[in-house]
Amino acid sequence: MADNLKDFAKGSLFSVLLGTNGTGKSTVLRKILDAHQGRALVIPANQHEKTFSDLPLITLDQVATFEGKAKYMCYKREDFDELVPHLSNMLLISDDFRNWLSGYSPTDRVRKFFIDRRHINVDIYFAAHGFSQVPVEIFTWIDVFFLFRTRDSIKRGKDRLMNPEALIKIQEEVNREARNNPFHYEIIKNQ
Repeated sequence: MADNLKDFAKGSLFSVLLGTNGTGKSTVLRKILDAHQGRALVIPANQHEKTFSDLPLITLDQVATFEGKAKYMCYKREDFDELVPHLSNMLLISDDFRNWLSGYSPTDRVRKFFIDRRHINVDIYFAAHGFSQVPVEIFTWIDVFFLFRTRDSIKRGKDRLMNPEALIKIQEEVNREARNNPFHYEIIKNQ
């Protein structure tokens, strides 16, 4: 488990937090957001998400120029597709991307965004409930997994992971440890 989440609030990383409800993903995302010193945009799971309720809600027209930390709502795939051309020099957090990304192959625009994220200085932290919610193509761009307890199978994206056998073992260990500590997680590089 990471003791210093400040280290994960910089570095043009594409990180995905995977775990079932109530494992602490939103809490970790909030800690990363609070540690971040620059611009940050949060896409909450829905308008009722309390973890990020203190952030001002901005419109698409404000995304490219806002200062500080804010939130933007994405309800469907097209919302995220419209958002990505406006993203640069920021931390991007999504508390649950299943409404706008899960199960889809990324559009050409979104694919280009994921590929170019380092050049436009965007750190990405997305949360999902398990491996099956992550579009298979995206596994190739993920730098880091934060693995929380999940019953979801890693097999779906196995052929796109750098070291799937090690990841499967770690997931089994996390699930075992979570019996005593439901908030336990491990951080694993996808290399």
